[in-house]
Amino acid sequence: MYRRALLGIASALLLPISLQAQSESTSSPSPLEVTVTRTGQQKQFVSPFTNQSISVPELSINIRNVSQKCVVGISLRTEDKDSEGKAMATGGATVFRQHNGKVSCLEPGQAFSELDRTNSLDEYGNPSSKKDVTVDFVVFSDGSTWGPGNDSEQKGYLRGKFDAFKPTSQEPRVEKHQVWVGHALEKMEAIKPGMTRNDLLKVFRTEGGLSTGLHRTFVSRDCTFFKVDVEFEAVGRQSRDNDGRVTLEEDAQDVIVKISRPYLQFSIAD
Repeated sequence: MYRRALLGIASALLLPISLQAQSESTSSPSPLEVTVTRTGQQKQFVSPFTNQSISVPELSINIRNVSQKCVVGISLRTEDKDSEGKAMATGGATVFRQHNGKVSCLEPGQAFSELDRTNSLDEYGNPSSKKDVTVDFVVFSDGSTWGPGNDSEQKGYLRGKFDAFKPTSQEPRVEKHQVWVGHALEKMEAIKPGMTRNDLLKVFRTEGGLSTGLHRTFVSRDCTFFKVDVEFEAVGRQSRDNDGRVTLEEDAQDVIVKISRPYLQFSIAD
C-alpha cells in the first residue's frame, strides 16, 4: 500500500449542502483536478455539545493528475463553511507517494481518492454545509514544484521527503522520457482529416524523399524520427494537370483527406 501522510485535516466531517473544489490562481493552471463527492456511506461521531451521536454523509476527496508530469507530493488546504458561507474550520491534507522505499509517481491522467476525516461543527453544534478544497503545493518527480505553498510547514515536509527519496543522477529517468513522448504523440494525433495543410505544419515539417503536391511524408517538429504520411485534396486548383499528372503545387488551405498513424523511421534526405 502507498504510505500517505494525512496531516491536520480539520477536526470534523460535514453535512454538505453543496460541495466545491478549487485551486489557487497561479501563473499556470493547477496540475491537479480535485473534486469532493459523497461515498454513499454515513459516518457517526459524537457531538461535543450534546454528547449525542451524529450521522453525516461520508466524503471522498478525489485527486486527478491533469498535468503532463509525474506528481509525487501534494498539499491541499480545506475550509469548512456553514450555511451562510462563513468559515467554520480550516485544515489540510498532505500526501507523499512512496512504495517499497521508492518514490511512486501519480502519472498523467491517473487518480486516487482519500476519505475526508473531518467532523466539523459550528458554534451551535450544526454540521458544516460546504467544503472547499484548494491545491496549495505540488512536487513533481523531476524536483520542480507548483503552487503558492502557503502552508510552509507542509511545503517543507514535502521538500524534505522528496530530497530523501529522489533518485541519484545515475538512475535512468524513464518516466520523464515517457511523458515527453506522450506529449509529442498527443500533438501529432491532434491532426485529423478535414484540417488544413497549414494546421499540419504547426506540428510537422516536410520530409525528404518522393512526394507530390497532394501526397507527402511529414516529420514531427519535436523529433524527426516521428513521421506520418498525408494525402490532401487540392483547394482552389485542379488536382491534376492537362497531362493527367498529379500537381506538384501546394497550398496552405489544402485539406487533409487521409493521415497515417505516427510511426518511427530514420530521416530521409533528398
